Order: sequence, then C-alpha cells, then structure tokens
Amino acid sequence: MAEIALLKKSHPELWEKLRRVLAEQGFSEEEFRLGLWRWWRLPSAHRQLAERKGLKVARRRRRFVYAVEKRDGALLATASFSAPFEEVAAFARAAGLANRSKDFIEGGGIKFFRSGRAEAIAEDRAALRRKVRTMQGIIERAEHCLACGVCLAQCRHDAIVVEDKARIIEERCASCGACHRRCPLVRYLVARAEVVLEDAKA
Repeated sequence: MAEIALLKKSHPELWEKLRRVLAEQGFSEEEFRLGLWRWWRLPSAHRQLAERKGLKVARRRRRFVYAVEKRDGALLATASFSAPFEEVAAFARAAGLANRSKDFIEGGGIKFFRSGRAEAIAEDRAALRRKVRTMQGIIERAEHCLACGVCLAQCRHDAIVVEDKARIIEERCASCGACHRRCPLVRYLVARAEVVLEDAKA
C-alpha cells in the first residue's frame, strides 16, 4: 500500500510504532502492510483482496471493563493509568478538564489523581459510558501517543509540540478539546471499543 510505504520511507520510527501498536491489537504483518486495519468493515474491493490472499480479517475491538459502584446516588467507574501524572493531566486539560490542583485534575465528572487512579461519575449508565470513553481516551493518548501530528494540525493556540509523543503546553492550552476529538487513538481505538460496565462485587 502506497501510504504505508511512504510512511516507512519518510518516518521509519512512526511506521514501526504503528506496526507495533497494530500487532498488539492482533493484526498480522500482512494485514498491516495491506492497510486492512483501517476499516471497521472492509469495503468490497479490500474484502476481495483479503480473500485472494487467504486472510480472514476479523474486526478487532478493544474491550474496556470497568467496575461500577454507587456513590451518593450516582454511578462511579474507576480505572488506573501508568503514564506520568503530569502527562495525563496535560492531555486531560486539552480534552476540557480544567480544574487542576497539585494532586488531581477534574472536569465534567471525570477526575485523574496523581496516585494513578482515574474515575468517572454520572447519574445513569448511558452518561457514565460517555464519560468513561473520554477518560479512556485521555489515558490512551498519554500512554500510547503515536506522535502522528494530527493533534498539532487541530490546535489553534500553538499549544502542542510533537517529539517522541505529543506534548501539551498547558499555559497556552485553551481546553477546547479539538486535538482530543481528532486523535486517531480516540476516534478509532476508543470510539469503537466495547465499554463494559460491571457492578462492583460487594
């Protein structure tokens, strides 16, 4: 596939990172090379190509499972993250969470703690599911940024630099969420993931 070949030639480190992330999602080397990972449902021509190559392309869908408990009449889902808190907080701010202290950042019913804990709270499961997707998108950006530069093109405030990964310059960030919404990890990985909300065991 021409785009993949160009990417390998112009940005071999980004090509390798993308290949590794897709392999972790279960895509074969051939599926990667042919670009079959780009669609949720393969177009007819690509489905025929896969059949000719003897590839059975199953749609891989990430699955995020959250334990849900009741707190003060609302529903609470928790997660953990391994990225440094300052990076998570910067991506959270970019996504619209603007209430920041030394030990947490919060906004819109989502909160990230310096300890590595994240939580989302909502009145019902539908609202909680939306908040969990936002929360997971922030975590994915902080932990698995591909340094593709899509976010850079969306920022009107010159608040992003891209090196080995995207870095948010918080003092310039307007918390508009434009970069967050366009991030491929958020648009494709998290948006298409299965979000399972399980009642916490007593």
